[in-house]
Amino acid sequence: MTKPLSILAIATKFPAFRYSIKELVEFLSNRMTEEAKDFFINSLGIDTVYHSIDYNRIIISDEQYVIPHVNLSDLYIDAAKECLDKSKVNAKQVSKVIVVNDNLSIFVPSVTNELIRRLSLPSITLDFNLQGHACSSLSRAVHIANSQSDEDYTLILIGNYYSPWFFDMTKQIENVYGPNEINSIKKRRKDFNTCSYFLQFSDNATALLISHSEDGILNMVTDSITTRTGVEPADHQIASLNIIPDERYRVIFDMDVKTKHLRERVKQLSKEAKIESLKKSGINEYDVKLWNIHTGGKVYVDEIRKECNISYNKCKLTYDIMNEFGNTGASSSSILMMKTLESNALNNGEFAGVLDFGWGPKADAFLYSI
Repeated sequence: MTKPLSILAIATKFPAFRYSIKELVEFLSNRMTEEAKDFFINSLGIDTVYHSIDYNRIIISDEQYVIPHVNLSDLYIDAAKECLDKSKVNAKQVSKVIVVNDNLSIFVPSVTNELIRRLSLPSITLDFNLQGHACSSLSRAVHIANSQSDEDYTLILIGNYYSPWFFDMTKQIENVYGPNEINSIKKRRKDFNTCSYFLQFSDNATALLISHSEDGILNMVTDSITTRTGVEPADHQIASLNIIPDERYRVIFDMDVKTKHLRERVKQLSKEAKIESLKKSGINEYDVKLWNIHTGGKVYVDEIRKECNISYNKCKLTYDIMNEFGNTGASSSSILMMKTLESNALNNGEFAGVLDFGWGPKADAFLYSI
């Protein structure tokens, strides 16, 4: 087995604005049917989320784009500083910084230009920006971190920052219908999905410090890292997000997700990734004490867990964290690993597994231990 990749520290920062799903549904109550309200409150498997907007300070208008009250770059900086403090590693020892932008808020120049300066990283720091992998991004970032074995450190930053533009999309909707009221009407389905994503995603930034040469708080089994991308003819049409002008020539984010097809494909890809991950690592499935599944909502977690033949007890922590923090996007697997460590759910030498999935469709799997 190849030497594990060590995670020296993990830190996550959320905006200060914390909302219950009930509060947000009430905030949008004049735009929802009773069935839609009941579904969102009782079926997402999420109780609270964190957004970068203080909704108490605004009046909903479909005309005006609301500037977030919390900046993503500041969340990145706060998470990175805490991560470095936890690890007791000097910023000057960081040789690579990898940023996963699970959002459409930052285009060019790349966010790493700002972060390298504000974190006082060396001017020779190699920087990488990953965009478009959505929620299954950590494995790809780790592949880059693992591509150059050296004695310095790699800082991985993951930003999930959906609420500003999902809110902008949601407040354009006149009425959100419940699942049984959609009646195969495309606009109703799109509006339902938009509102669902607005309610379930939490803005956050997560930082991980990776080492090739030191023992850390967690060890990723590098041989186990497996990625799967859907390559069937229609896979690229399952989900799309485009920046377009609306009828008022106002730039909007136009999203279309075929949720049923997406669930079917990520179920299949997750199962394949899990099987291949165990095979590559040589670790018996019975020796994997628990599984972390991307917190993509109760329906997704339920179906993937069953497809992968994982008991509820082995991924109970996923449900608990999802309920408490919402869908944390590409940060999800890092947060789950951190919470697994903090909860003392693993003993030294015991293994846990991670199943990530997202648009693409994509699915990743890997194992880690304490």
